[in-house]
Amino acid sequence: MNKIALITPKSAGGVKHITDKLQKGLEKEGFSVKCLTLHGENLIKMVWNDVQNVRIIHNFPVVIYMGSIPHPSHLFIKGRTTVILFVHGFVMDEIISYIKDLSTSVRAKIFATYPALLWSFSKIMKSIDFYICHSITSCEANGIRERFVLLPQFILPEEVEFCSKLEKEISKQDGERIKVITYGSFAISPRLLTQYQILMFMRKVSRSVNREIELVMIDPKTKEGEERWKNLLIRRFKYLPRKDFLKLLAESDLYIERCIDEELGMASIEAALLGTPIAKLTHPKFVERQDYMDEVIWSRSVKELIDMLSDYLNNAEHWKPFYSKKLRSFVINKRSWDHVKGSLLDLIRHEY
Repeated sequence: MNKIALITPKSAGGVKHITDKLQKGLEKEGFSVKCLTLHGENLIKMVWNDVQNVRIIHNFPVVIYMGSIPHPSHLFIKGRTTVILFVHGFVMDEIISYIKDLSTSVRAKIFATYPALLWSFSKIMKSIDFYICHSITSCEANGIRERFVLLPQFILPEEVEFCSKLEKEISKQDGERIKVITYGSFAISPRLLTQYQILMFMRKVSRSVNREIELVMIDPKTKEGEERWKNLLIRRFKYLPRKDFLKLLAESDLYIERCIDEELGMASIEAALLGTPIAKLTHPKFVERQDYMDEVIWSRSVKELIDMLSDYLNNAEHWKPFYSKKLRSFVINKRSWDHVKGSLLDLIRHEY
């Protein structure tokens, strides 16, 4: 049986979720997938754990490193194993921004230099055989111009079934108040709107909306609490358990995507399956790379998007069913595993 190893950092966030989904997708194609999570409460122990994995992964024809970081073990298997790195986001931009951030502790800044060195070393030595990126823009931003395949955020059949059941169980809110949700992360990237930008954006929208708006902002860096700005109620959470987040997403009238390139993040894909429309600002230079049009409420102009959202929120009862139906159809037809898997499977099977 064809074997694949996935090396993933210890994480409860998006990297773990995409790792779990990739494992299930590959297993559906008949591969035997072993997932190895790097453990260790400090850098030395994590490196030691990674090096110990060499005796396991050197028997695998293909090894995929998740989380954008080419851990040292890949140097020991190079040549007899195909080494693939799954790149998420803008790697060096995010690391440098994290180090410069005043809220980052000195210890964390020092720790962050480790993945930066690994990334730079692997690029200089050309020690990665192939890359996986979510989008063309992600590849470009990371200096990856060849030997890559694209794998956008995708859905599995069981996710469609699960979200359909969850949506039916949720009692949609009625009345004048409408709910908008956005989801942040630890990543600081030029391709992501900040929570502050989204807040300022929604304040402008609220001025033209003649009803109560509840803005829920989930961000691990935020200070939890509530505040009101005229007809805009702002609720902040550092974290929500996944089940609670999905329930909140299903109850909402709109999800704001933070990416300003062509990508739709994981939460946007889940919002689509739960019947919640997406709003998105796209930088003009990335517009031609989008494969969606009126399935998403988007614009290349802040002013135009504010006008579009003001109209949407004032008339959500009319517009929500329209966008929900088109967006769900788009995700099922163009973001399913069966639709996006081709290039990756061709690459892996070629290595066998």
